[in-house]
Amino acid sequence: MIIIGEKLNSSIKSVRESMLSGNEEFIASLAKAQTEAGAHWIDINAAMLPDEKASLVWLGEICRSVSELPLCIDTPDPEAAEYAIQKLGGKCMINSVTLQTERYQPMSSLAMEYGCPIVALCMDDGGAPETVEDRVRIATALANRLLDDGIAADDIFLDPMISPVGAVETAGCDALSVISELKRNLPVYITCGLSNISHGLPARAYINRAFLVAAMAAGMDSAIVDPLDKELMRLCKATSALLGDDEYCEDYIDSFRAGFFS
Repeated sequence: MIIIGEKLNSSIKSVRESMLSGNEEFIASLAKAQTEAGAHWIDINAAMLPDEKASLVWLGEICRSVSELPLCIDTPDPEAAEYAIQKLGGKCMINSVTLQTERYQPMSSLAMEYGCPIVALCMDDGGAPETVEDRVRIATALANRLLDDGIAADDIFLDPMISPVGAVETAGCDALSVISELKRNLPVYITCGLSNISHGLPARAYINRAFLVAAMAAGMDSAIVDPLDKELMRLCKATSALLGDDEYCEDYIDSFRAGFFS
């Protein structure tokens, strides 16, 4: 299970305030904590800051000072993404590309030019799809176009865009159906912004944890999540063991011996 840490996002009030005030210590502590919690990538988002380009670089440089994890550049702006990639160097993921006319070409071109993995959102010029059938159709078209354009399957993280179950009562079942269908028919990774499923609900962590287990069973092999939710990360390891993704449960056992489940 590939974990993309979501905590350095400017939509989070404490993060945005720390970015605006230049609180490097707070940012560094979140980057370090996500690394120690088991994340594989650190997502950085500065979309709500006045100077997104400079803020992305500032975030990335602080992360690099305390963590060796690769960065996921989270922006809808191709110029901001390229600026951050050029300034930060190294292996970066781009979050995200869509099938929208004005967004597909610049983002996919960046991915190819710099050899970046890419998060691909299930959206076209008609907006975000609502039905299972439309989600599968658009996601499949997007993945196949990226593959046809020369992006390796291992560099594509397809996100079917989860709707909140509090707003759409079938959102959970719909998401599981889409994940299962895509995983059966495409050679790419399936990811999602996991916390979208619980938006607007109380006690969100329980919804997130339950959905993680169900989604992994349906075929999801990556997620943009809060790795500081230790119970969620414990369930992730337990589910991997149950699904046969953890050979002889070695990671589960090693984690237990290291005190991860204490």
